[in-house]
Amino acid sequence: MTERQKKRLEEKRQRDVRQQELKRLRVSQEIQRELDEIDVKKIELENQHADIQECLTLCDKNKQVHWENECLKIVQQKHALQRLEDEYIFAQKALTLANEQSQTEQELRRLYSLSAQQKTINDNQREEQLLEKSTRLVSERDRLTNEIEQIRLRELEEDQRITKAYQLHGVHQMPRLISGALDILKDII
Repeated sequence: MTERQKKRLEEKRQRDVRQQELKRLRVSQEIQRELDEIDVKKIELENQHADIQECLTLCDKNKQVHWENECLKIVQQKHALQRLEDEYIFAQKALTLANEQSQTEQELRRLYSLSAQQKTINDNQREEQLLEKSTRLVSERDRLTNEIEQIRLRELEEDQRITKAYQLHGVHQMPRLISGALDILKDII
């Protein structure tokens, strides 16, 4: 491979790295917007819940079941929002790890590109540190991925229990359970 080809290949790699950084930044901003929206929705649900609680205390026995069902729906929606918020927080952690991994890999590539004669003792030590850091980051990302899968499995089981509870209370129209916040990370982690 000629020097010119090496240079072009390196320039393309740097462009690709920059595009990935920009993509992670965009996703991070999207996550923050979603978290802000969740905060607003949680406040709205709290207000609705307070109104329904008041109606429940003031209503006659005929309307009590209706208001209890409405209260259950609000509680479920609040719970679903909390789940979604937790997923977005996991997504932020995953993005942070991906950014650290990218920076570590870039510095390692720079050190690998040096010939043995060009490397100082500090360069060799730094290379060892970066290799250890890279291994730690991969382990953390694996742990995070496993934790996310465990949470999703628990949520599925919980959804089944909640559905049964709703059916016992005569509520057959379930509120839409919100999920899938981590789907935006498919190409990143």
